[in-house]
Amino acid sequence: MIAGFSEIAFAIFLKLSEQFTKTTYTVLFIVFAIASFFFMSKAMRDLPISIVYAVWTGIGISGTTLFEIIMSGEVNPIRVSLIVILMFCILGLKVT
Repeated sequence: MIAGFSEIAFAIFLKLSEQFTKTTYTVLFIVFAIASFFFMSKAMRDLPISIVYAVWTGIGISGTTLFEIIMSGEVNPIRVSLIVILMFCILGLKVT
């Protein structure tokens, strides 16, 4: 889960870095990208790669999409519904 939340952060900072022209955001992108892959590799010691990757990308997709919705103020019911479905799928994978 930490890897997934780190992925959200590195995606946001990648956007804010404006193609690596803003140093602070570029450094934060690098820090969170390393953290994300580090924690994902730790999770792979105990869990199958398919579960780890699904949870990692699912959290990343959901979080960055929610961030985008919040920042833009454009709430699209279809996008929100799809995120909810995605989260149920991730939870299902974790449970099984």
